[in-house]
Amino acid sequence: AYAVAAAAALAEFDFDYLAGDRATRLTQPTLVIWGEYDPILPLQAGRDMAARIAGAEFRVIERSWHRPHQERPAETARLMAEFLAKLPPERPQATRP
Repeated sequence: AYAVAAAAALAEFDFDYLAGDRATRLTQPTLVIWGEYDPILPLQAGRDMAARIAGAEFRVIERSWHRPHQERPAETARLMAEFLAKLPPERPQATRP
């Protein structure tokens, strides 16, 4: 179920938003997942994107092309779960009265 939900969410993501210098402004923990055989954006494009994001992790899904989240949703979900498990718990933020 998680894999299907992850694939659906990623299908709606606007990847063009990270074009240019926007990626350099990201400050939150970031996982960049790329398809090994992407014919549209080669692996180096993914590596370059991850390099522009401070502290980003770059992972390749083998035997996958341009949409690894749809082509190999279980592998995508596994990588996402591993990444999220390494993050520190979020601290509750104080609310104003």
